[in-house]
Amino acid sequence: HGRKWRAEWDGVGRNYTAEGDVVAGSQRGGHIEIVTPKFNPTYEDMVAVYRAMESEGVIPSLRAGGGHINIDLAPFEGKPRELARFLSIFHEHRGILSFMFQNINRGAAAEAVEVSEKLRRELRNFSGTETELKQLLYNERYFNQRVGRKTRNMQVDMSAYFQDIIPARYIHEDFDMKNPTDPWREQFRVEPHIRKMEMRMFDAPLDAFESSMQIKVVRALMNAALNETTSVRGTVQTVDHLAYANNYEMAEAHLEKLCEALGLNAKDFKFFTARAAVQAKQASSGRFFRTYQDKIELYGWKQSTNGWGEALSNQRTSSRSIGSEGRLWKGQESEISREFREVRVEAARQADNARSNHTPSSDTRPALQIGVNCRQVFGL
Repeated sequence: HGRKWRAEWDGVGRNYTAEGDVVAGSQRGGHIEIVTPKFNPTYEDMVAVYRAMESEGVIPSLRAGGGHINIDLAPFEGKPRELARFLSIFHEHRGILSFMFQNINRGAAAEAVEVSEKLRRELRNFSGTETELKQLLYNERYFNQRVGRKTRNMQVDMSAYFQDIIPARYIHEDFDMKNPTDPWREQFRVEPHIRKMEMRMFDAPLDAFESSMQIKVVRALMNAALNETTSVRGTVQTVDHLAYANNYEMAEAHLEKLCEALGLNAKDFKFFTARAAVQAKQASSGRFFRTYQDKIELYGWKQSTNGWGEALSNQRTSSRSIGSEGRLWKGQESEISREFREVRVEAARQADNARSNHTPSSDTRPALQIGVNCRQVFGL
């Protein structure tokens, strides 16, 4: 149909020295990411994708990453009330949605960010302009503020929507989260020609059925926001996989409420709640399991609460729009960023020392003595 599909090799691991150089032979792993064209997929479209993967021996895995559903904002153009309604409905049910479709170990990739009381209250019955909604989302920090993460590492990334009111000093090219010498900074990656909201919470769907059910629930959210007029409670559901796994009756009750609100059949989704309960219990019983809160404390992912400024009072016009590509960071490193960088550099220095003092066992395969480099080991 003239649509362009793209397959990329993404998520390659690597280690850095304390000086910021890639450790020789440390590049490893990765996964295939399939970037779809902009279109409304049918079930048959997704079946064809999975058949193509199967023919090449490609096996989908939630451990390899997530499945992002991008929503064109055209249906919400000039309808800030409906867009606010979409977010409010999502927040009301995000706990059970996360339980079904976001693995317990993927909180860092797509955090359920805190929804402020003001944001919760105003989204429920929003009556302002489009510019005012953008300002509300920015000023109430509806993005990931954590040092060591990126602003888009959240369940529903709205930065492409409110990009016109982001202060220009925060719009520049990405930094390398793996390089300990590359300072973390307040930053957004946006492009003027891309206007979307990106639901990053979903796991990589294991088959066409799971993919279709993820899409189905997103379309139901859109329908409830654009075409329904029933009142919205405006609550924010807690994301807690273990609470659901240990109280399955609560998971079933919340699933029923979700499906009632969206006009869906709960029986169609019970497989996902049952699977999630098993996955959560298995994961949490592992020796090295850590909750997301544990990881925040362990890795020092503190929130940068003072460095974002206020949204622009007047949004940039299309003729004055700016994107991240080609814009280099010229700001000052904040104290919280410096502390985080120093800890990571010290960890890299200790790793350097461990590598220099380590003698590989004579039983170790030669190709694995430096590091697990899948491309070399398997001749890729």
